[in-house]
Amino acid sequence: MAILKIATIRNDFDTMGGEISTDSDYYDVTRVENAMKLLEGEQATISFTAAAGNVTYVHFCYGSTTADGNFDEKIVSLRDGNNDEVAFIQMDETSLEFAVVGDTTTRASPGTSISIGTFSVIDLEITVDGTTDIQVRGFINSALQFDETVANTGGLTNPVQALFLSPSSGTLVYPTRYVSEVIVADEDTRGLRLRELKPQSFGIFNQWDGTASSVADGSLATGVSTDVADERSAFGLRNLENVDAADIINRVVIQTYAQRGASGLTSINHFFRYEDTTIEDSTDISLGLFGAWYIEEFANNPDTAVAWVPADLEGIQIGVRART
Repeated sequence: MAILKIATIRNDFDTMGGEISTDSDYYDVTRVENAMKLLEGEQATISFTAAAGNVTYVHFCYGSTTADGNFDEKIVSLRDGNNDEVAFIQMDETSLEFAVVGDTTTRASPGTSISIGTFSVIDLEITVDGTTDIQVRGFINSALQFDETVANTGGLTNPVQALFLSPSSGTLVYPTRYVSEVIVADEDTRGLRLRELKPQSFGIFNQWDGTASSVADGSLATGVSTDVADERSAFGLRNLENVDAADIINRVVIQTYAQRGASGLTSINHFFRYEDTTIEDSTDISLGLFGAWYIEEFANNPDTAVAWVPADLEGIQIGVRART
């Protein structure tokens, strides 16, 4: 079971037609630093590895500035590797409608009203049972709203792309839409919430070339680099102050965008540097010649080998080490 993609900032999206918003009505400011704002005609897309099994979950927070006076407008579309639509979510006035697609059959929910001018937590469960059928279940604030199955007559496969949409028309006026806290996984995301811990400074190790801000800005063309094996860069993290002592930490996920050079070093590992100076290295990750996302999950604290507790994150630094 695994997290397939996390998207919170511009860099996390393959295409980002919208802009960053800090309008706190549309995201939880204690969890992430911004939402993705989509004006009329804009869209943001993410791609991810297909689930190893037959179930994919998509979790995100969604908000709209006004009621959608234009009927049945798609706001999210899930596509498979052939760019065929497997499922989608649409808005009708103030109602959110889930839909499952089976090539010749599309079945949509009657709609569930959501609050306008704030955000709702959405979870989508997509089960592709080979060439037999497709089941979609939709949840709003963890409550089941839609559960339908259709025949998979088109041979659709597990989704590998999510499109977040804001429709466009020359004559109609559409609301502005907001998306935040995107998580794609092959396990149940209901009840999960994301708390983003972004690099804000170099930590105790700053042996790689570059600046700490380079790993969290709006361009994947910048970053830190090294050609020396076992050099480390550790980062101090923003948002640790919002981790509450009563929080339940399901896991810590590190998502890194990296690539190797044409020659020289070929891999990295992630590591934790704890407040008591203990260092715990993860396993080596082989890099490709082209930039790609590398995701590593830690259900347990590597230092204690048991589940994380909020106190484990006090003074923690997370970093990367160059490997051979």
